[in-house]
Amino acid sequence: MAEITVDEDRLPVVVVTFPDVVSIEQLERLFARYELLSRRHPRVAYIIDFSRYNPVLGPADVRNTTSALLQKHRDVLLRSTVCEARVVPGTFMRTALTAFDAVSPNKWPCAHFATMSEAEKWVADQLARPTARR
Repeated sequence: MAEITVDEDRLPVVVVTFPDVVSIEQLERLFARYELLSRRHPRVAYIIDFSRYNPVLGPADVRNTTSALLQKHRDVLLRSTVCEARVVPGTFMRTALTAFDAVSPNKWPCAHFATMSEAEKWVADQLARPTARR
């Protein structure tokens, strides 16, 4: 099974790439890494690449674990997360994720894009905003 990769080479921008299949153990490691990044850096902007993974149609236990881990790490992540851009190839999946974000508790700005370049531009704009977490 391929791993979720976390590329910190362009901090404060962090690019997270999901493989086609994700395990609960991988998600636990990922959220521990998110928490570590939040503790070490005052501003982090994530680009999540879902080009190969469909978070909407993933197994229920994986979706439930993601929600539980977000709640568990929420307070620490809120301290430094500026925004989250998701690269999502299909219109249906982008719409579904946007709807999910609309009913989820407030966290940080999230947006969905068809391409990495669109996501990168939006993240750069978010980081440049004077109201973005500093």
